[in-house]
Amino acid sequence: MPAVTRALGVSTLALIVGSVAGCGPARERPIGFDNVVLVTIDTLRADHLGAYGYPRPVSPFIDSLAAEGVRFDRTIASSSHTAPSHTSIFTAQHPARHGVLFNGVKLQPGIPTLASTFRDAGFDTAAFASVRFLRGSARGFETRNFHSRAGFRRAERTVDRALEWFESRDGDSRFFLWVHFFDVHSSNEKARPPADLLEVMRQDSRQRGEDLRGFLIQRHGISSAFLDGEKSRFSGMGSFERFDRYDAQIASVDRQLRRLFEGLQSSSQRSKTLFVVTADHGEGLGSHQYIGHGKHLYGEQIWVPMILYGGDGSFTPRIIEQRVRHVDLFPTIAELAGVAVDADALELEGRSLVPLMRGVKSEIVEPAFSQRRPADMVRLRGGWPDELVLVAQVDRFKYILHSVGDDELYDLAADPLELDNLIGTGLPEEDELAGWLARKYQWMVEHPLSESPNGVQIESEYVEELKALGYLN
Repeated sequence: MPAVTRALGVSTLALIVGSVAGCGPARERPIGFDNVVLVTIDTLRADHLGAYGYPRPVSPFIDSLAAEGVRFDRTIASSSHTAPSHTSIFTAQHPARHGVLFNGVKLQPGIPTLASTFRDAGFDTAAFASVRFLRGSARGFETRNFHSRAGFRRAERTVDRALEWFESRDGDSRFFLWVHFFDVHSSNEKARPPADLLEVMRQDSRQRGEDLRGFLIQRHGISSAFLDGEKSRFSGMGSFERFDRYDAQIASVDRQLRRLFEGLQSSSQRSKTLFVVTADHGEGLGSHQYIGHGKHLYGEQIWVPMILYGGDGSFTPRIIEQRVRHVDLFPTIAELAGVAVDADALELEGRSLVPLMRGVKSEIVEPAFSQRRPADMVRLRGGWPDELVLVAQVDRFKYILHSVGDDELYDLAADPLELDNLIGTGLPEEDELAGWLARKYQWMVEHPLSESPNGVQIESEYVEELKALGYLN
């Protein structure tokens, strides 16, 4: 655990962070991290972390990083599907431009990525991912270690591989390391979270009882009928079993993330390493009457945590409430590491968040854009409509465009759970956001970053893995 957390405790730090949120620029030490560690936690809802208001004991280590670092409270992913979202993080481009629209599709050669940019700047670059199909998104990494069999590799094994690489490398060279965890994705009836953590969550559910039920209904928009159905689905285990399994997997990843952090801290360069923790997308868990992810672009699917932590005090602990996007990570991480990036020449969708991290109020930027993955035959048979779904989200309003069926407009200030569709009520934001979406999407499809020689298709080497993970029949 970081030293400040040990000395003061998370609750005290939360008060300190809250006192600086929204303040003017503070005197800061110069930024210039030698190393970057990017951690992506698959399928992690922001609102299932203590740092984002969740009342259960699932993420003590991540919460400590948030308390001592910079916590972005409103980060929007470009997709609610794994590979498209990761590719947007790596390229600072949206799916319609980078072309990775669903799992198993490879990013085409020649498109600049975070890894290739850091590699060209002289960094050692390494990727350790818990599934194989993300190889297609991970261009530019010199060391690439992915799960070699069908299914996924548990967090403990992925951390083992990452620490082995770290201990064997030249300690004087700078590095960019990406570590991906898939455990939280596996939270259904067949999930096997660590037994001790699952029992902790079950006990917590029994103790919280009606308080937990009320929280899920009021804060997550999950209906009483759904929770009653869960009690029948998980016979003898109670109506919170799905949440117990999901949260136990989060706690397991939190435990392994602490082990990764402490292993990397053994280096003499520990005070010069930037840690970035985020998720590719969220999970339904019954919100909007949906279990899973990918089908919708509601908040529980595309609102993700994002925490930046530097152990050397380069920036003041801060909570940033302004809406930001995954595509902003590329230029932000590059600036923090002193890596030159010509965002205009590369036509990056993102912009650096360093001014926000310094307490400088940002100028108005365009809406956050998100795109749903296309529906394949598996999903069409499962009831997905065969349509294009896009999102434009500004600070208060969110517009969801459907190429088939009715569009949706939500006032997030009055209706954060996105339950009251305001389409047709005469709000000017309806036409403004619909027009912006149409123009934005048209420009992106007319200016792809690369033309795939065979069209967008799943690579054959990933088919068996995607079947084992439930993505394909």
